[in-house]
Parts: sequence; structure tokens; C-alpha cells
Amino acid sequence: MNQLAGGLCLLAGLVLAALAMAMPVGSLSRMGPGFLPLAIAGGLCMIGVCIALFDRDATGIARPAEIRSQLRALAAVLGAVALFALLVDRAGLVPTSALSAFAASFAMRDISWTARVTLSAVIAVICIAIFHFGLRLPVPLIGA
Repeated sequence: MNQLAGGLCLLAGLVLAALAMAMPVGSLSRMGPGFLPLAIAGGLCMIGVCIALFDRDATGIARPAEIRSQLRALAAVLGAVALFALLVDRAGLVPTSALSAFAASFAMRDISWTARVTLSAVIAVICIAIFHFGLRLPVPLIGA
């Protein structure tokens, strides 16, 4: 199962890298719009390779419950990324980051609803601090 998850992660990273290469990448001192997506794609590829190569189960046999849990986590994270990409321009950074974090929290088992909401709020604040105040990206905080 780890090989499948790693392969899917690697494939997603390669597709993202191909899409990012359509934009100007720039350099470290003058980053272009494709720089961050390409860096994320590279990280995603490395994570995929690590997941595929380093199996934590010595037998290599995954139990059905473990497979369902891993697929649920993969679906939750990919869904959260897609949700963010689709909504950030329309809804703004604050609600989109909170909603995406809430969706991604379903990757974790045995977490309370209070913890999910708290995690979502904290991640929204961190996103505002990094993207709006730190990097000064022209992303609206609240949608128009």
C-alpha cells in the first residue's frame, strides 16, 4: 500500500511540476509565479519516493482497515488542496484556508470536532500571517 500511496504522491508532484513549468520560475532572489509551485512539486515528489521506499511494516501486508484509513487520509488531503485552489480567488484567504484545514483534518483519526475547528482557526491565522503580512501576496482576505 505504501508503494501505491508513494506512487500517487510522486505522480501528483510530477503533474504539478509540469504545470508549474508553464509559468516563469525566476530565481531565488526574484521568484516568479512558478517558483513556489515548482518547489512544492519537488517536495511532493521527494515525499512520494520516501513513502514508497520506506515501508514501516516488515511483512509488507496491509490490513483492510489500514488501507481504508490511508485512502481516507489521502482523499481528505487531496480534497483540501483542490478546495483551496478552487475557492481562494472567490472566497478569500481566511475562509478558504480555514475550510481547507477543516477538510484536511479528516485525514486524522480520533480527533474531536473541537480540535478540528481549533486547528482550522489556527491555520487560518498562520496563513494570514505568512501570505498576507509576511509575503504580501495580493490575495484578498475575504472574497468579493
